[in-house]
Amino acid sequence: MDRELERRKSRGTRILLVALIVWGLAVAVATEAGIFRAVYPLLLAPIIALGVVVPVIVYALSDGFRTYIEAIGLRPLTAFHIWRIPAALLFFWYGAHDLLPEAFVRNAGWGDLIAGLLALGVILLPESRNRCRWP
Repeated sequence: MDRELERRKSRGTRILLVALIVWGLAVAVATEAGIFRAVYPLLLAPIIALGVVVPVIVYALSDGFRTYIEAIGLRPLTAFHIWRIPAALLFFWYGAHDLLPEAFVRNAGWGDLIAGLLALGVILLPESRNRCRWP
């Protein structure tokens, strides 16, 4: 059974990585093309919300995806958010070059920077059962 779980985890990781790469490339291409700059700023919110809502729905409806996420564990899921630090810096760079709306850069850039730094801080804390809990 452990072998089957490892096989599923490996397959799930490949699928997740491909999805993240495709998503990241699509966002980079859309930004470079000025698509986000051309979109009315209030329409960006539903687009961004879909990036949160869709995985939550898939998690809620898919036993396989839920099992996969639980098998990953809290530490790797927390560490994953460290990527948001360079993402924030990229948002600031795009904003400085007028490729993203100012409000988006301000909110998403600072939000991602703070989230990434908090994730990094949690990962650097000494190993303990309550490390990922707020007091």
